[in-house]
Amino acid sequence: MYLTKPIVLENASTALDIRLTANIRSSSEVEMYYRVTGPEDERNIEDLDYTPFNSDGSPDVAITPAEDDSTFKEYKYSATNIHDFTSFQLKIVMKGSISSYPPILRDMRGIALAV
Repeated sequence: MYLTKPIVLENASTALDIRLTANIRSSSEVEMYYRVTGPEDERNIEDLDYTPFNSDGSPDVAITPAEDDSTFKEYKYSATNIHDFTSFQLKIVMKGSISSYPPILRDMRGIALAV
């Protein structure tokens, strides 16, 4: 599991677009979650529950699993119609049934959008 630091935005946003470049075999999976706080929210972000992308943490589109250690593919996770938020935090859960083939993440990019 990997947690980002809370990211504070200058302007309120209503959507998230996250991209992972990863090597994920058929025996592995990666789930992505987020949590947000708004400008008037008095709660601390650490006190909030995570929301899974696409209701189960899966990417927007199913991608064919990698067959070797050198094939990296881009996975997209997006959420729209989120109430106005000025900070967010991401959680990546990496799972696998064969310890020799864990998910390997190369990089992560995220954009908060006001749509």
